[in-house]
Amino acid sequence: MIPKDWTENFISQIKQMLEEELTICLDGKIDLTTPSDYKGSRITYDELQAIKEQVGDLSRVKHIYPLTYLQQGMTFHWLSHKDTSEYIIQHQFKKIEGLNVDYVKSAVNLLATKHEVLKTSILYKGLAEPRQIICKEQLPEIRMESITESENSEEAVLNIMKQDGACPIALLTAT
Repeated sequence: MIPKDWTENFISQIKQMLEEELTICLDGKIDLTTPSDYKGSRITYDELQAIKEQVGDLSRVKHIYPLTYLQQGMTFHWLSHKDTSEYIIQHQFKKIEGLNVDYVKSAVNLLATKHEVLKTSILYKGLAEPRQIICKEQLPEIRMESITESENSEEAVLNIMKQDGACPIALLTAT
């Protein structure tokens, strides 16, 4: 038979340890995220820490997936030729009189909330293989340029597109 004072002491110690752990968990100051929080990601703890370093806060990360074959090929080509504009897709639109630009931005942001692919970043530093990271609040970049009628509008648009296309692609856009 186990002595009563030993049992009470044991229960008291367990209770104290559980209260300490509960305080740590509820405090929120320590990140308790583990690879198992991202189902199917097959990443190690060290890889998760590498992702954390790149995105800042893991609470922003919704999903971590392996790359599709198409993404693998695009990543390979980008890593081989980082100065390429091969994957830059540019669109130009003339502003229609009365068009509310805020509505256009809201519509694009709504699309991003419905289609996670528009919130995807590809990370590769510190990882055994590149991964696609889907952030909860990532929104696509929308750039508006105003061209006055006094300028040669076609030439101005081409210059803007050329400057924009000359900017290196940031494969990591999760920050």
